[in-house]
Amino acid sequence: MQVIARSVNEGLVIGNDIVVKVLEIQSTFVRLGIETPKQAPFYREEILHIGDDGGNMLAGDGTQQSSDEPRVMVAAL
Repeated sequence: MQVIARSVNEGLVIGNDIVVKVLEIQSTFVRLGIETPKQAPFYREEILHIGDDGGNMLAGDGTQQSSDEPRVMVAAL
């Protein structure tokens, strides 16, 4: 795991096409904006479940989008 310090309105780029930006910091959570290309699936950690066979089972992936525009996901962690 890499640990990177960022302030509000600062971000980082993962690969060539994933941008993560800090939108808000409060005492108990951080709000992030994540911009991904349409074809890149993303999952919030709490929706992933480990099955009895040790593989990942998705409770729902939230990747349905009709636009060709890049997706922006905002999540409080």
